[in-house]
Amino acid sequence: LHDLGRYGDADAAYREALRINRLRRGDDSAYSAVVTNNLASLLEDRGDLEGAEPLLRESLRIRVAVLGPEPLSPARAHNNLGRLLMLRGRLPEARAELARALELRQRLLQPPHIELLGSHLLRARLTLREGRDDLARASFAEAQSQFIALGSPDPLLGLRMLQAEIELAAALGERERQRAALDRAVALAAETLPEGHPRWAEFVWQRAQAFPVGEDEQAAVERARR
Repeated sequence: LHDLGRYGDADAAYREALRINRLRRGDDSAYSAVVTNNLASLLEDRGDLEGAEPLLRESLRIRVAVLGPEPLSPARAHNNLGRLLMLRGRLPEARAELARALELRQRLLQPPHIELLGSHLLRARLTLREGRDDLARASFAEAQSQFIALGSPDPLLGLRMLQAEIELAAALGERERQRAALDRAVALAAETLPEGHPRWAEFVWQRAQAFPVGEDEQAAVERARR
């Protein structure tokens, strides 16, 4: 339901799953940590960053309590919390969480790996916001190298790559690259997501805000507005 863009139905399903799991297994279980994280991700997608933060902190607390501080599951929680803090503009806190996630992943994984790719991608987006353009370029290049080495990864990962490239190109004033990345993102979202999905609409709106809307794009903008 979440991936289909049916956010209201997904919210209800996540909360019911949490309720049932807590009755059966108590508050602190690995399953509760995963569902709490997924609910936070849903709130983030709906723009409720404030509501998502305590859920991500709870997911991290449970993962550390159940699995210990070293395995990959807590690394994912640090990564997700760092991304949210970055989106909320709390960059020093985001840097600490993302650094912890990358540290754990580099210790436990060998490149190319989708989780290492994700860490480098977020570091590119964070350092771009911090004005450290050279590090942002280098981090994106590392993510891109692993993306290519992985072969045919999930299209949703491709959309994450394109979002980072759009931000990088916009910040560096590379207008042609920004436009090309936006066009690829709109096309990929249209090919792989259900019609009218919020992520597709978001890319359409980004393109409309950054560049003049052509006649052939007007219909897509109207659909995104609905």
